[in-house]
Amino acid sequence: MKHILMVDDRPESLQHIGEMLQGEYRISMSQSGEQAVFFLKSTKPDLILLDIHMPGMDGYQTLRNIQSNEETANIPVVFYTADSELESEIKGLNMGAMDFLRKDMASGVLASRIHRVLQIEETRRSLELAANQDILTGLWNRKYMEESINRLTKGEEKRGFFLLLDLDNFKWANDHMGHIAGDQLLIDFAKGIEESIENGIVSRIGGDEFAVLLPDIYEIEKAEQAASRILEETERRIYEQECCRDKVSVSIGITAVSRENRAFQKLYNQADKALYYVKQNGKRGYHFYRPAPQGEYQHEERSVAVDLQQLVEMVEEKFYKQGAYLVERQGFKSIYQFISRYIDRTSQNVQLVLLTLYQESGEGLDAMHMEREMYLLGQQVTGRLRKGDVSNRFSSSQYVVILMDASTENGRNVAQRIIQGYLDIKESPEVAIRYDIREIKTNGEKG
Repeated sequence: MKHILMVDDRPESLQHIGEMLQGEYRISMSQSGEQAVFFLKSTKPDLILLDIHMPGMDGYQTLRNIQSNEETANIPVVFYTADSELESEIKGLNMGAMDFLRKDMASGVLASRIHRVLQIEETRRSLELAANQDILTGLWNRKYMEESINRLTKGEEKRGFFLLLDLDNFKWANDHMGHIAGDQLLIDFAKGIEESIENGIVSRIGGDEFAVLLPDIYEIEKAEQAASRILEETERRIYEQECCRDKVSVSIGITAVSRENRAFQKLYNQADKALYYVKQNGKRGYHFYRPAPQGEYQHEERSVAVDLQQLVEMVEEKFYKQGAYLVERQGFKSIYQFISRYIDRTSQNVQLVLLTLYQESGEGLDAMHMEREMYLLGQQVTGRLRKGDVSNRFSSSQYVVILMDASTENGRNVAQRIIQGYLDIKESPEVAIRYDIREIKTNGEKG
């Protein structure tokens, strides 16, 4: 049953509308704006019916107070008043009231208008939930996590820990078990994280990457305990699927949230570095990010863009030499090895596609916005490739895609589909995208 708070300094008005609405709604009453504000500290109704002319804090002042409080700002407010002045109605609606009802209104019309406002609010909440929720797992999504970190760090003393989690060898699970079983694995993983956390926010960032925000935790030991619980519970669920028992595990990167360290993208990058450390040291575990001397993490930064000719030369090298072309990435090594084995065994064609984001003005986009655009492009890359194709985040502004058994025309079509999908969802108008394509042939021939 929906809960309505009525605010009016006249007891007879409260009694009249209370009798009109009782049975259909749960009713609470306050006889002043001050009483209403105090009531809202402990109770959050679904709707507030608010009189305008009251002694002390009038209706307009009460509405401003409600809107200024983050915990009550989204509660719909309807003015219910004897004031018939058009200016009063316009002022109330401009301030954000959902409706303006007069006390001489017929009871049926009044009830209908209140019902309509509640329906609109229910729709708004459903849309808000959908916009912040991951469809597959039911967890919060990346957008909600970013907003949660912003809320947490508004207070000067707020602190916590940010955890980035990844399923080791998830691609193997998808390839060998199928995407339906892979989706179920993600769902079980999500449930395991949720059940491990007593007070925290869990979100799916994308793919098999998840994040946890632990607010108001000051001690590293407590963050370690939380990470250990997550590992224990999630891997217990993974081991229940026998085919995954010896293949799939969990890696976690952790960084501290503080007043000085509170931007989502910065926290994400730090936790990603710590996660990378776990991946490079046997996987299955957790590691804390600690600021290091410049250059210590340089080998894993995605910061150096290349052109297609450089990329082709890297692929065609007989051996990959450390430090060549200013990059060294484990992911790219795996791609190179995969291409080499495939081309040596078959006569099929392989298309190498390089997708690059850039700013047409040439001024360069700040790292946070470019990272967001790369995330959106990555969604299109992974969503539009076949099971046998390979993709890799190659730099801060590039994805490389390897299309197995594909003609140049096929490759161009795939690239154009990816680009069109990205253009439909990109958020920064100043960012443009281009692609280059090259056919990699056997026996070291150049396409």
